[in-house]
Amino acid sequence: MGRTTEGKRITKKLKLLGERVRALRVKGGKAMMTYVHQHLQGHIRYYGVSGNLTSVRTYYYFATERIPPNGFSFACGQLGLRNTESPLMQ
Repeated sequence: MGRTTEGKRITKKLKLLGERVRALRVKGGKAMMTYVHQHLQGHIRYYGVSGNLTSVRTYYYFATERIPPNGFSFACGQLGLRNTESPLMQ
């Protein structure tokens, strides 16, 4: 059995991500997508340890599908952030 991310920590980070994305709306969609992409890369590198795939996958789902404004998930798909062939989505 591996390590898992504490639920409170995931909730806190998702809330902060949502606030940051809302603040970036005035700068446009490209700024939001760049920030979320970099944020997810850092999150996966930090929390992507053996046995933590479920937590990372959950975070990835909420960060790309639930938090962003309308049309953002389509743009993430265009950039390859929402790739169903990704190991996280299998």
